[in-house]
Amino acid sequence: IAKSISGIPGTMVIFDYHDEYRFLEGENINFVQAQINPRLLTAEKFAEVIEIRDNADIQNTILLRAFDDDDLKKKTEDNFWDFLEINIKEIGFKEKRFTNSADRVLDKIKEARRRFDSILIPNSSDPVSQIKEGKVNVINLIEFTEKQANVAIAFYLESILYQRKLAKSQSLKSKNNMESQILFHGPVIVAIEEAHVFIPKNENTDTKYIASKVAREGRKFGVGLIIVSQRPRSLDPNVLSQMGSLSIMKIVQQEDQSQIGSASEAINGKIIEQLPSLNPGEALFVGQWVNLPSFIKIDEITERTMGKDPEPVKEWKNSSMSKELSIEDSQSYIREEYID
Repeated sequence: IAKSISGIPGTMVIFDYHDEYRFLEGENINFVQAQINPRLLTAEKFAEVIEIRDNADIQNTILLRAFDDDDLKKKTEDNFWDFLEINIKEIGFKEKRFTNSADRVLDKIKEARRRFDSILIPNSSDPVSQIKEGKVNVINLIEFTEKQANVAIAFYLESILYQRKLAKSQSLKSKNNMESQILFHGPVIVAIEEAHVFIPKNENTDTKYIASKVAREGRKFGVGLIIVSQRPRSLDPNVLSQMGSLSIMKIVQQEDQSQIGSASEAINGKIIEQLPSLNPGEALFVGQWVNLPSFIKIDEITERTMGKDPEPVKEWKNSSMSKELSIEDSQSYIREEYID
């Protein structure tokens, strides 16, 4: 789908949690390293990002008070972090009952600055502005924890939907003003990999909330949603049932089969029985893109290197061979007196 869209060219956004799309090539591919601007977050979301526990009530209260400062949101670069730390220290100094907890929050802030310096960028512009219209945008989330990725995906997704609503809106004063604010003049297709992680069955997440909204009303504003999962049994059934089309590859687990069967009235028991016997590259298409449920053959993506089944024996042999060559090279240097 991504290769086809890039050839049009159309606008697509892929949230790549496991760095599986690095193989994509072409002038219409835009690779984006996901970033979070903490100044654009609420205190609650910032607490999630820097990994303060939900049940750490006092720490969350301190962060909320320190973060709820208009001057703080205006600070950029290291000034943001320094000002945040000053606010927290003042709270701990003025209210002795908060002193120990304030120290723990400071430790969390310092740890976040050290561990996540490449993804928490206070001076970055709106991260959504890095998405280019008319390109397949691969947003790399491999450096993010699960909670951070959830916050980031929800932020991007909500902003994309807002931008498309803005493009459709007729209430703005002038066309010129509208043109200057709109990032996406045409439809946008969004793909969420590992959807069972971010749109889970029995848990509320930010991404699940926004994805459900996009699934319900996105098509009215030109936002399409693709969810990709190897564990459909763990997907939220409400979001899954709102997918207009399904592409189903080999499914063995009975729970997965039941979830797929309940997602579409077009899938009966006889069709489900055939799912475990599908070969690599074969899929069942159901929904708006076919008149009747159809088994089809998908073109192989020969450039793909990630996402394939690992070959541990081959990798071990290659690793051993590399070590032997390295030892031989070192010994030759010693013999030739390159090493004294």
